[in-house]
Amino acid sequence: MDGLLNCLLPHWKERPKTADRLRSPIQSVIDDAIAHKWDTAGNPACWKGRLEKVIPGRQKLQRGHHAALAYPYERY
Repeated sequence: MDGLLNCLLPHWKERPKTADRLRSPIQSVIDDAIAHKWDTAGNPACWKGRLEKVIPGRQKLQRGHHAALAYPYERY
């Protein structure tokens, strides 16, 4: 798990989307190894139950909605 954290933490706060794109294929490879019984330990790259307890979650965007576009309305 330490190697995975060393890989993800430098990107997590500044580039969370990149970090998630890095974590996802790692999780898939480890899941495949577990499915083929090449590994029996749990998946350290799994977000639910593992990484969510060690790494802070990503913050939601605070931009809000765009204002409505003015559109001329004509009745027929």
